[in-house]
Amino acid sequence: MNLRHHLKPFPVRQRRLTKAIALACLGYGMAPALAAAADLAPVELGTVVVTAARSADRGTIHRDQAASGVSRDDFQTFNRETVADALDLLPGMIIASNGRNEKTISARGYDSRQMPIFVDGIPLYVPYDGYVDLGRFRTADLAAIQLAKGMSSMMYGPNTLGGAINLLTRKPSRPFEGEVRVGGGSGQLHQGSVNLGTRQDSWYLQAGADYASQDYFRLSGDFAPTAIEDGGKRLNSDHLDIKKSVKLGWLPREGDEYALGYIDQHGAKGQPPTVDPAAGPRYWRWPYWDKQSVYLLSTTRLSDSEALKLRVYHDTYANGIVNYKDGSYEQVQAKVLNTTTGESYYDDSSNGASVELESRRLAGHTLKALVYAKRDTHRESDGQTNGATFRDSIGSLALEDQFRLGSNTQLVAGVSRDTLKPTESGMYQLPAEKTLNNAQLGIYHDLTDSRVYASIAGKSRLPTLKDRYSLRMGSTIENPDQQPERSRNYEIGYQGEPWANGNLDAALFYSDIRDLIQSVSNVQPGKSQMQNVGHVTAQGLELSLKQRLERGLTLGGAYTLLSRDNRSNADRLTGTPRNKLTGYAEWRFAAAWRAVWLTQYESSRWSSNSVELGSYSTSDLKLAWSPAKPLTLEIGSNNLFDRNYQLVDGYPSPGRSWFVNGQYQF
Repeated sequence: MNLRHHLKPFPVRQRRLTKAIALACLGYGMAPALAAAADLAPVELGTVVVTAARSADRGTIHRDQAASGVSRDDFQTFNRETVADALDLLPGMIIASNGRNEKTISARGYDSRQMPIFVDGIPLYVPYDGYVDLGRFRTADLAAIQLAKGMSSMMYGPNTLGGAINLLTRKPSRPFEGEVRVGGGSGQLHQGSVNLGTRQDSWYLQAGADYASQDYFRLSGDFAPTAIEDGGKRLNSDHLDIKKSVKLGWLPREGDEYALGYIDQHGAKGQPPTVDPAAGPRYWRWPYWDKQSVYLLSTTRLSDSEALKLRVYHDTYANGIVNYKDGSYEQVQAKVLNTTTGESYYDDSSNGASVELESRRLAGHTLKALVYAKRDTHRESDGQTNGATFRDSIGSLALEDQFRLGSNTQLVAGVSRDTLKPTESGMYQLPAEKTLNNAQLGIYHDLTDSRVYASIAGKSRLPTLKDRYSLRMGSTIENPDQQPERSRNYEIGYQGEPWANGNLDAALFYSDIRDLIQSVSNVQPGKSQMQNVGHVTAQGLELSLKQRLERGLTLGGAYTLLSRDNRSNADRLTGTPRNKLTGYAEWRFAAAWRAVWLTQYESSRWSSNSVELGSYSTSDLKLAWSPAKPLTLEIGSNNLFDRNYQLVDGYPSPGRSWFVNGQYQF
């Protein structure tokens, strides 16, 4: 397959499409029949919870025990257009960008392979490597994001070594409701979204479309030009994202719900090369980055005490990489990634299902049992010859019990057994099946308007296809029989309202990770291998505070202290700062006006064994005007003081940028 005609992601027809969507959305949103702003609720079919307790100040989601969340209001207040940027608001969460122009996450030192991401309880990650580019997933169709660190429900299934992240989609609550957003900004940024929903007596429908494109981002004025990057417009930093989603729900009787959903995403992007000439820049473009999901979620009430939950899904992920000889992006390199064409294409898919039985028949107990099965397939080629195919079958059996110890104390215990069965391994001998056990225990005690808790969780992560088979451009030897990673996570904490109009979350944690998969050099002359040789500990403190004051002023912030130690060798642990501090102020200084200020500081981090990146701080400012209740217009700036900083060596972050947005809710 030759896809070179897709390499320019911003042809005229797409620019026209941007404007057409924006104008159509705005015109539709101004219809005179539109009413007040919607109370956006999430889909709860896929929400995995330990308790049904709800806190009005913590957003619109049912929360896991000791979980934290980002609500729809947070997305809009702080202009968090992507999932990565939204998660960056939470304590313990570190956002970075890798050499493939992907936004990645780390929570308490766990990355997205070890803390998987779900949409309404359905796995989101790419089958081949377990990662997902969270810069490609936008928040327009979400109601909230739920984050459980350390101990997370066994009902999520396998691979929750450090916790789980659940993206909760919208669910309509009124006969007709919706939201329209349009905007633009620096670097020829164009974005627009529309979400419409209807809730009827026995059914509901939610549909949305989202578009975002940008020609480039601008580097800080303090950036020092190099032979590869002369500053100003960042080379090859364009991107395009289009997303469509629809969800149809049926409510035949009280307690029963069936929802069929479809999500279609198309992306295209450049990959900015390193600015360091000595590092050997790669001139890559991704002509397509496409993902489609079809899923069924259901809850069926079997009796007054039992309910059956079903999740079934089919997920496809396809992408292409084209390697060029130089920064002109005109001549394709003769060879890349062990191919003969300079082009590499992936065609991945996942088919999965889980059945969860919940029973409240025993007084004071909520018992849950899960049967989970998933098949991952990875196919690769160079566009001219057939490539290798790799396939895994993954299964899990889990039990969980939440039971009351008196009126204010709850104990939660869970066990699971996970299985990895390789079924196709390309040119390699088929490795043996692997099984492992997990167990966790937590205790939660309710006080007046608050909760204290303690937990211990023994979790695991099965090695990905990439961990076992990738040759990493010829520099690595395969290791098909690689073993799972294991962790033990300890946490004590507090969540609640210790004083009037104030919210405080605090947690102390310690994690011990064994059999960590790391690269071992010179297994053969000049070649390394991924092996289970790592032993890492992580410990720290997380604080989050919000205080509502008089005269429309709200102050808040979050602090993370993270100390990681490599117990297995002298290699640096990269990508995480020791300290992260976020502070914000929201001031409603008039009936129709508000200002939002957000400042973030991160201390230095190691990018490699020899390179330490300096600390940095950024500030964002926004002014919003609501001349009528459903309508909001806003203007603002990110990185207001144009700081020059890097999260990965050789890849400078955007400098100062500007944006304008308009939103209409009904």
